[in-house]
Amino acid sequence: MASVDADCVAGNVIPAPEPDGVVLPTPNVVTALGVVNVEVPVAVSVPATVKVLPDPTLRPTEVPLPAAAKIASTDANTLDDYEEGTWTPSVGGTATYTVQNGKYTKVGRMVTISCYMGTNNIGTGSTTVISGLPFTCSTYGGDYAGVQIYSNLANSFTALQGNIGESATTVRFIGLIGGTANITNNSDRTVFGNNADISFTGTYFV
Repeated sequence: MASVDADCVAGNVIPAPEPDGVVLPTPNVVTALGVVNVEVPVAVSVPATVKVLPDPTLRPTEVPLPAAAKIASTDANTLDDYEEGTWTPSVGGTATYTVQNGKYTKVGRMVTISCYMGTNNIGTGSTTVISGLPFTCSTYGGDYAGVQIYSNLANSFTALQGNIGESATTVRFIGLIGGTANITNNSDRTVFGNNADISFTGTYFV
């Protein structure tokens, strides 16, 4: 009769060689009656320091900010909001359009907008105001939109600019005609009519 090791007869588990950091008990127990297969848990040692790896889908220059509702920071030097999107410029009323394109970027309180709008038929739409800005301007006012390109406007302007309204989502356009000495917010000259096109950009604070 073959000899049986004392530890086996006693029913003790014979430990297998341990790889670094992992304990792997043998799944078999040798008894006086034979070899019995048993299931045993695998114990894995965890290092005290765990390294958190960056999101592999992000590029090195990307800083993700939550798209959900933001919580405003009380620290003036903390960026707590960034957003990009589109908006739809409109003169309201029954006006019809050939194009209505608007884009914006919001960084903190500062909003930068761009617009390209073309009217088909002005109808009962406003002849001086474009509405639909993505955020309401602050009460500070004094924010302006610079006109880049325009064509087929209702008057022949030598200068044209937009005034972003306080506590509003509108841009009111005022223009200079001929030898007029001043251009002010009180200028009420007709700007938009049928087949008018305008492109502008502007920056304001919310």
